[in-house]
Amino acid sequence: MKFLGIRNQHDTNITYTDGTKVKYLKLERNLQDKHYSCVNYDKIIAQEFDIIFRKSKEILGVDFRSLDGIALSVVYPEERFKFQPFVHVNELYQELDKRRYVFWDQFKCPVYNLDHHYAHALSCWPMVDVGNTNSIVTDGMGSHKRFFSAFVDGDLKDYIDITECDSFSLLMNVLGNKLGMQGIIIDHAGKLMALKAFHQMNEKFIEEVFEYSKYMKFRNMHSFLELVEALQERKGQNPNDRQSIIDLTYLVHEFASRKFPDYISQFIKDDETFTYTGGTAQNTVLNTVLKKRYKNMIIPPHCPDDGISLGCVEFLRRLYKQPEFETKNFPFWQSDEAPRLPTDSVIDKAAELLAQNKIVGWYQGNGELGPRALGNRSILMNPTIKNGKDIMNSKVKHREEYRPFGASILSENVNDVFDWNEESPYMLYNAECRYPDDYSSIVHVDGSCRIQTVNHNHEYFYRLIDAFKTKTGIPAVLNTSLNINGKPIAGHMKDAKTLYENTEIDALVIGDKILVK
Repeated sequence: MKFLGIRNQHDTNITYTDGTKVKYLKLERNLQDKHYSCVNYDKIIAQEFDIIFRKSKEILGVDFRSLDGIALSVVYPEERFKFQPFVHVNELYQELDKRRYVFWDQFKCPVYNLDHHYAHALSCWPMVDVGNTNSIVTDGMGSHKRFFSAFVDGDLKDYIDITECDSFSLLMNVLGNKLGMQGIIIDHAGKLMALKAFHQMNEKFIEEVFEYSKYMKFRNMHSFLELVEALQERKGQNPNDRQSIIDLTYLVHEFASRKFPDYISQFIKDDETFTYTGGTAQNTVLNTVLKKRYKNMIIPPHCPDDGISLGCVEFLRRLYKQPEFETKNFPFWQSDEAPRLPTDSVIDKAAELLAQNKIVGWYQGNGELGPRALGNRSILMNPTIKNGKDIMNSKVKHREEYRPFGASILSENVNDVFDWNEESPYMLYNAECRYPDDYSSIVHVDGSCRIQTVNHNHEYFYRLIDAFKTKTGIPAVLNTSLNINGKPIAGHMKDAKTLYENTEIDALVIGDKILVK
């Protein structure tokens, strides 16, 4: 059977399945428009979905006459779209009545709308049997203004919505606005995750804050924020000062780190395998705290809304009782332009350039699912270069100076460099570096680093890092995404070449070809 899954709001993505074969498309990569959204509140739904279907046919080869099912997950403000489908509070999905929603009448197959968090939970199917795995989902806001959902035995066991308290992610947006952050608002939370390390509070004040808040629960996050602001004022601070906001950002992270694991324990046993997804699951600070308690927690690389269309097709597969989809080459599933495979000599030459402290762009295979570069669309550098972070920023990335860079390290050597004994293939956890002075380019001011462990399954990236290790004794590389600030990751070879030509990248490796300045 042929299914189409659609996410049409920010980070628009489409998944098409034909039998067990899967094709995935995130439009920002093809259109080079970061967080691309098909939503335009001034247009009718037919115009809004037109580009999705045109690109589906053009890139994924979808024949709409032969589809057996369409599923989407749409969250619109009700007051703006009286005609738009909404999943009822106690339903996880509903079939659209085509007599009411005329746009969908052109399709012969049934069309379903899914609860946003339900789609998130189902999106984990490439990694686990979602039919037998419980799931925790948390984000800024999903269907019915929910920001937290616990799915147990396939049912929505509990949820929290923003009418009860603000979500962690929305609070980050508030704090980002107070700091006057520029750029796309949904990127603020990630930036604040880095900025919080620059707090200037003493331990006495931190202890005082958590003594006052010891009876507060995870559901009291907004009350906690108000408490901190009151305590800051009592100390003579202005809560709207930049440093006070940075201090508050640290404390909100700390509050969530202390309260969230216990809240989850109502639904999940400490040794239980479960999935954790949603936009907030990108926060490596919270993830690392959770992982220390819940060793069998699984977070997909597409945990933000990048995974919604994957959840939609899994819903259809389960509904129609079809065979499981193939997972070969996961997570390198972007339907973008893939070059020829690199030769041994190309890999060795790239490793030699890194050993010479050159900045190397690395474009291989198909792009990664999710927002993080995992070794197919990366910019790489020797992680031991002094002031390497500043060099990368000034020459290529042009990001805020306080934001750190991640590292990719051979799995067998991770504990040699970091205080970490787990796999971290999708760069979703932080680890303390054992030698922060030696690895200053990838170590944040708090001594941590966002790490990706690389094993033999990621063949060509593994071979590159291993060759670099042979030449230098260093089993890791600085790894940042193949883009510049404000742009999406390269989806075509021409995007990578444009980046190479317009920045001070020293070399670019595309498949079996190397460009060197």
